[in-house]
Amino acid sequence: MLDFNQINFEEFFNAYGEKLKSPGDLQVLFGEASKKNLGSQLESVAFKAKYFTGLTRIVQIRNEEVEKDYYKKIEKELLATVEEIKGTLKEIVNENSFISEIFERKFFQLTQECMRNLNVLCSDLSYFKLYLNDVKRV
Repeated sequence: MLDFNQINFEEFFNAYGEKLKSPGDLQVLFGEASKKNLGSQLESVAFKAKYFTGLTRIVQIRNEEVEKDYYKKIEKELLATVEEIKGTLKEIVNENSFISEIFERKFFQLTQECMRNLNVLCSDLSYFKLYLNDVKRV
């Protein structure tokens, strides 16, 4: 379980800031998770986001030699992971109606723009997962 006392968010932003595409959304998410002591949910969504980015890469680099059934399984897993990520994000932001509404419009609706935004957020959360791995090694 993630202990917020072990996390130095400033250190994370300093280490990965240039790679992050949506640092403001991460700061909001981190703030909400910290207020409610939802470290395990934050860690979980970071793990799922890293998995999501890997699945997305597989789908984007389709190889015609690979069986179509394999890609169907991957796409099914991708959709299930998206729903899990959305559920965990909603759990983190649900008590603040203002932030919850912003996240709803920006990430949770079934539009291409929301999917792009969610993809960007997942990419940023993947970096947070890498940071967590580094913290755990120390």
